[in-house]
Order: sequence, then C-alpha cells, then structure tokens
Amino acid sequence: MGGHLDDAEEEMEKPIISISFGSTAVFLMGAETRDVPPIPIFIRSGDIVIMGGRSRYCYHGVARIVEDSFDAGLLVDSKEDDQYSWHVHWMKEKNRRININTRQVFKVPRQGEKTT
Repeated sequence: MGGHLDDAEEEMEKPIISISFGSTAVFLMGAETRDVPPIPIFIRSGDIVIMGGRSRYCYHGVARIVEDSFDAGLLVDSKEDDQYSWHVHWMKEKNRRININTRQVFKVPRQGEKTT
C-alpha cells in the first residue's frame, strides 16, 4: 500500500491501532509532508502499531512484504480444522499478511452537548 494519510475520520485525536499477522512487512513511517524521507520499520506477525498524536497526520504505508518471512507459529499440524489449516497454508505459500486496524471515526458528544 503506497504512502497515504488516514485523514478522512471526523475524530483525529484518537489513535489508530493496527495488528499484523502472517508475513513480515516493511512499513514506512513518514512525516507530515512527502519532503521528509520515511523511516523503514519491520512489522512482524503479532506486532501492534499505535499511531496517535502527531503521527496521525504523517504519511505512512507498506513498501513490501518480506519473502519467506511467514510466522510458522500460525501453522497448525492438526487435521481437526482442515479449513483453518488450508487458509493459513494459502497465506504462507502466497507470502501474505493480514492487517487489522481499529480507530474511532466519529466524535462522541460530551455530556450535555447537542448533536447535529
């Protein structure tokens, strides 16, 4: 995913929380303008990235997925759940990752404050 800003939310004061699973990614953390070179950071399976404060206004993105870096701890040698096993092996073979993001999109009115 190329460099971008997550600036479409009404609520920009709350952090974005991101959890990654699968292969390692090279995450680029930039600045508030594209004039500043980004800093590359390895994001491994199980890592959590929290972007709050001024980092909410910084460009960021995933430059690449690291080949053969899939987290072997996600693989199950059990025949009990073939569907799960198939999906995880598909992710490994295709060098994939899953990234789950959570954020507050809308402002919550303060007590006694009228909403529009």
